[in-house]
Amino acid sequence: MMNLLESPHTTDLILAEVSAAIAIFCSSEDALANMMSKRGKGLVRSLAIKAKDNLDVEVRYNCVGALGHLAMQKSTHQIIFDCDPSILQLLNTLMQPPQEVAFIHLALWALQQLANGGADAKQKLRISVVNQTLKTISTGSYRQEVTDLAKAIQQSLAVTP
Repeated sequence: MMNLLESPHTTDLILAEVSAAIAIFCSSEDALANMMSKRGKGLVRSLAIKAKDNLDVEVRYNCVGALGHLAMQKSTHQIIFDCDPSILQLLNTLMQPPQEVAFIHLALWALQQLANGGADAKQKLRISVVNQTLKTISTGSYRQEVTDLAKAIQQSLAVTP
């Protein structure tokens, strides 16, 4: 699957299916551990590049979903934060108008997975580009579940005495 994800010759139709399969595998702890042990940084980087650069909406959406599933495991957070291209910059871009609300919601969900990490992950999110965007979304005219999710992430990142 990784060879198909990384190949410049793979069609968008195949990429959509491969990225969906990777997202499903990332939701399984055993499959995720296996993929990360074999391809760790390469997997995260390939997903980030396809999510950022691919013109096919389904491929981009599936890749962001896979990154969100990866972020559910705290053990992947350092790889995600160290990724080039920047996952946080990618998620921030996906939360900007005129993005479809589905992308905004998915990017927020992926951020929430990172925000569920430890103090280090929360600090990285607090000082990142996404912080201002979260404020904008939480007070914007989006669907209720989108603004509620942005507010929940902000609360989770709040510094408590």
